[in-house]
Amino acid sequence: MLRITFINVGYGDSILVEELKSGRRIFSMLVDGGNPYDQRYKHAYDSHAGQTPAWRYLQGRGIERLDLVVLTHFHLDHIGGIPDVVKTFPCGDLWSNYVFSGRPPAIDVGKKRRYRPESRMMVHSLRLLAELSDFAGHQNKEIHEMRRNEFNLPLTSELSVDRFGVDEAIYARMDGLVRDICAKGGARGATVGSGDCAAEDVEAQLFGLDKILNASCAALRLSYRGRSVLLAADLPATYWYPILDAGHTIGADILKFSHHGQKDGVSKRFASAVNPSNVVFCVSEDNPFHCPNPSVFSFFDATTRFDATGIVPLPPAWKPHPAHSAVVFEIGDDSSIRLMLQ
Repeated sequence: MLRITFINVGYGDSILVEELKSGRRIFSMLVDGGNPYDQRYKHAYDSHAGQTPAWRYLQGRGIERLDLVVLTHFHLDHIGGIPDVVKTFPCGDLWSNYVFSGRPPAIDVGKKRRYRPESRMMVHSLRLLAELSDFAGHQNKEIHEMRRNEFNLPLTSELSVDRFGVDEAIYARMDGLVRDICAKGGARGATVGSGDCAAEDVEAQLFGLDKILNASCAALRLSYRGRSVLLAADLPATYWYPILDAGHTIGADILKFSHHGQKDGVSKRFASAVNPSNVVFCVSEDNPFHCPNPSVFSFFDATTRFDATGIVPLPPAWKPHPAHSAVVFEIGDDSSIRLMLQ
């Protein structure tokens, strides 16, 4: 049996994948870690029914080890919980859309410094990315960078994965921005808005990095006993067009909707190519973007079932489900699909 658990980490992604035989777990992987359980996000986790940091959910499920940890990209709502996870549980392989090398940016983003929220969070994300790299180094582990498309990679004898990598032009731009920011960011501690051109430039680069990061995601398509699950990260729908043009399939029974239900995550061509029977939104009821966007549902067949990790209204009844900590799918040995709200 394959169990796919979409953990309620609020507005963020964290997905646990387990293969079980005779009730015994033989493989487990985590894709992304949601937001960090820190001063900024602790209140949201603790005050919203069902929301749980990834490490705590894994402990409650009796996870003792993760064979694979995957980071699709380093926006805070995906990388935030990863350091706590890898420090709490023994891990096997590590995959990431980008491998950081060097020192994190020494940028002061205190309240007196006029950085946009996206730029502040990007500094936090880069520090966590450096922390993950340091952890891997201390554990003598190599982080595998998902740079190219690879298909039908075996994870177990029954479970395989298609790995969709980062567009080369996007990767080059992202890498250049990261290197520039870390090389000069915070070197002089100048206040943005003070007329210091270097500080203004770093803030603009941080903001620019935030804006291209969704397009830098890596994505996964899991296959098990004739069923498929597409974990689309935060990718725009247009990312998939060259892959479809090359003749590759992205069809899936279960789709993790990209970008938490924002409009850029779907198009008519993409929805038709995936043709899912189940769509899951990783989103919270308190998200500031009013996700899922009501327009996205019309791209799918009338028989498609929609679920969300948070308490948000969904068609056809447009009423939220009761509070829950996860949306869980089980693909049986007979290829049947069972859905539970946990």
